[in-house]
Amino acid sequence: MNQKLINVVIKQLGCRNQYSEKCLSVLKDVADHGADSGFHGFIYHYETCKFYFDNRPLIIELAKEYAQDFGTGLMEMIAGFNCLKGTDLTDEIGQALYASKNDNRDNFTVPNALAWFALEEVARYITDKEDQETEEITQ
Repeated sequence: MNQKLINVVIKQLGCRNQYSEKCLSVLKDVADHGADSGFHGFIYHYETCKFYFDNRPLIIELAKEYAQDFGTGLMEMIAGFNCLKGTDLTDEIGQALYASKNDNRDNFTVPNALAWFALEEVARYITDKEDQETEEITQ
């Protein structure tokens, strides 16, 4: 996991330190319940879209890694996100991935989904890492 992406997600959540008890608790809630449960900095479209476009290269890099790991295409993987299922947003996904920020002013759904993807994956990564370290200590 890219440390820069971890840092920007932690900052967007309003945490100063990813290892603080408060931050770890929030990340565990994200990992357990999903980003759509509402977490500071990831609630409103103006927040999530700005976060996505400000960090698009990092988020797309992570999405490409996951798509490759899953043996699927990037756009196909994104279209399979729970918050996008049942929609036909192929053009919007392509625009969010490849068009300039100014070309996407009216497209909130896909950038929001990709911001949530980044939040959830960082949360899973950190909480899994914390769980492994705790398990090693108790053995």
